[in-house]
Amino acid sequence: MAKEEKINKVEREYIIPLREKCRVVPRYRKTEKAIKTLKEFIARHMKVVNRDLKKVKLDNYLNELMWIRGIKKPFHKIKIKAVKEGDIVRVYAVDLPDRLKFKKAREERIEKAAKDISEKKKAKKKVVEEASK
Repeated sequence: MAKEEKINKVEREYIIPLREKCRVVPRYRKTEKAIKTLKEFIARHMKVVNRDLKKVKLDNYLNELMWIRGIKKPFHKIKIKAVKEGDIVRVYAVDLPDRLKFKKAREERIEKAAKDISEKKKAKKKVVEEASK
């Protein structure tokens, strides 16, 4: 029997204030600073070992949400959901605008269609192998 490790999964929702930290940087660095502030907040509150920012992973849609208003005008606060699995913390946006919701749905639909096609090919290949025996 293989040794099974029970990974504790911790899920939390936060509203992260970004205004104060982003206010002091130049205009052309505000969104970069907002992302770094978000990662630092999560590392502190989810108790990441040594507060290593490389262990905090942002969802693609959260990243797009942060950059949607450009580099000069990031959001002043953002609502996120953080999921800690072992050492890695994954961060997702709670409220996506319609534009990103539709993009996410479209990509999931395409991924599902590709998966169905690959399963059909595997089934067909299996039938051919059985017939040749």
